[in-house]
Amino acid sequence: MATLKTDISTAIDTAHVTKRVSGVLASGSVRLLEATYTFTGTEATSGDVIEIGEVPTGATVLPELSRVVNEAALGGSDLALPKIGDALDDDRYSATSVSLHSTNAANQALTANVAEGLINRHVVTEATKRLRATFSRTNAPTAGKKVKFLIAFRLGA
Repeated sequence: MATLKTDISTAIDTAHVTKRVSGVLASGSVRLLEATYTFTGTEATSGDVIEIGEVPTGATVLPELSRVVNEAALGGSDLALPKIGDALDDDRYSATSVSLHSTNAANQALTANVAEGLINRHVVTEATKRLRATFSRTNAPTAGKKVKFLIAFRLGA
């Protein structure tokens, strides 16, 4: 039976130090951007953008470790955050909508955009460091209710 190796496993076996893979890929420092938005109740039906926050230039967002959490009694029907991304690619980190439940508190994982968020990791630049969420709704959200974004990122490329 064959033993197959990833890029990191192959690099570990390389004798010469200059050919080894960056240690960040094997044991990088993962951080969490934790940001809360409080609804005013006057948000538009769709297209409004919530600026989540900034991650450092040179970091890599890890959507598969990221979550969106909301309080109960959010509004008359489900609200949706259809995209989480940045100014250059509005769905860089989420492939599908994140539904914020209207009646129950919820804690939902992002469904990562496989091409942009997982396979071809995006290294954050000055133009893409500010993360944002676009949302849509059918009924007005309840004023004062909160949604929390927990965005994981790794320092270093």
